[in-house]
Parts: sequence; C-alpha cells; structure tokens
Amino acid sequence: VNTPPLRTFFLDRIIGDMKKKDSMDAESQKIQKESIINCTINKDDKENIKEIVIKNYRLKDRVSEITKTIEWSLMRMLENISK
Repeated sequence: VNTPPLRTFFLDRIIGDMKKKDSMDAESQKIQKESIINCTINKDDKENIKEIVIKNYRLKDRVSEITKTIEWSLMRMLENISK
C-alpha cells in the first residue's frame, strides 16, 4: 500500500480530491454525507493488496478517471518494486 505512487498519487491526490469535493457538496447539501466517495484497500496477511474497493464514485467521468489512474499507479508500483 505504501509503494509509490499508490498512496501519494492515487489515494491522496485522485481519491482525496474527489472526497474533498464530495465533502463540500455534502456541506452545501448537494449530496448526502452517505454519498461521499470512499476507498478501502484490503490486504492479505503479508500486507499485499488483496482488493481495492471504491464506493460512491457516482459519476461516469469518475469511473474513467479512477480506472485510468489506478492502472497507471499499479504499473508504476510494479516498476518500483522490480528495481
């Protein structure tokens, strides 16, 4: 989970920015608090990523951005591990 760029790029920047926008929308009552995007990373016993669960992405554009950025992040992680 801590292998770059998963945390710094995908979780903090991509998902984090979406969560900030959703929180602002919830504060202004454009969406319900239960609709704020949420990302959970489940790991196995060896701390390897088992699955990434993303809930409340809500928008088609977000699905595209999440798919592209997680793919890019995972490819870079593999490159960093193999170095």
